[in-house]
Amino acid sequence: MKEDNNIETYLDGGNHQGEIVDGLVTYSSNDCSFRLKDESWQAYESKILKPTDLTILTNETPFTNSQLAKALVEMWFAEENEDRKEIANRKARDRRAKQKEVV
Repeated sequence: MKEDNNIETYLDGGNHQGEIVDGLVTYSSNDCSFRLKDESWQAYESKILKPTDLTILTNETPFTNSQLAKALVEMWFAEENEDRKEIANRKARDRRAKQKEVV
């Protein structure tokens, strides 16, 4: 039995990679499914996903769509988001270092 106060139990075992449904990438777990609001974000290498970037298609959990979207981003996309932030920060540090060398 799932604990109603633990959203992680509802999201375990989900399809983190996504699958093509009706020509669009759809992510799913046993109790919910969602898509990105803009399909072109699938190809972006620097897009940091936020809860507002998700469109919840089904939600069979006791949580609101906004709570679910926040948990999905924190659980499924946190590692990718951190990697993307680190890459962006490294590029910015390198760019600033080059600017200092020129001046």
